[in-house]
Amino acid sequence: MRYRVGMTRYPESHKQETRARIVAVASGVALTQGFSAGIDRIMKAAGLTRGGFYAHFRSKAELEDAVIAQAMDNTRAWLLSRSPEERSGKALRAIVDVYLSERHRDEPENGCPLPALSADVARADDDTRDTYTSRLLLWASAVEARLPAGKTPSFDRALAIVALLAGGVALARAVREPALSKRILDVCKRAALRLE
Repeated sequence: MRYRVGMTRYPESHKQETRARIVAVASGVALTQGFSAGIDRIMKAAGLTRGGFYAHFRSKAELEDAVIAQAMDNTRAWLLSRSPEERSGKALRAIVDVYLSERHRDEPENGCPLPALSADVARADDDTRDTYTSRLLLWASAVEARLPAGKTPSFDRALAIVALLAGGVALARAVREPALSKRILDVCKRAALRLE
């Protein structure tokens, strides 16, 4: 294949790196502003033009799907790195303490998409909802692996814990009163640990 003088051919890895950069930027934007942020804003934040978007994604919905997959995978890895041991009293506490922390509450751009994007996902297309569902089940399975045996099936307890974690952070972020916000985190922390 001939190239005109002055044309630069990028290696195949360049396209993959650019796509990854778009997803990472879109994830940060979505975690703070929801899926309502437009393609122009996302591409500008990534240092790219709107026209370049379509070289990597067929639609904004496809980008949203990629954002959910990456953000939820990152959250699971982040939490599991805090509690590598399974089925010990320390494992669940490590997850709960990190997730229901003031730092996680105050840094949504670096946090879990569950409290930030669940309402947006409920209105998203089927592919994004399927991705969300599959990653939620993986997340709950990782929590389940850290629970001792009990009377209630462990997967049910894991789902309840995940709901307490995500709901606790969502509510703590939404209220304006700092003392109430902290109380919500503390109450959810105690409730989640009682499900162990």
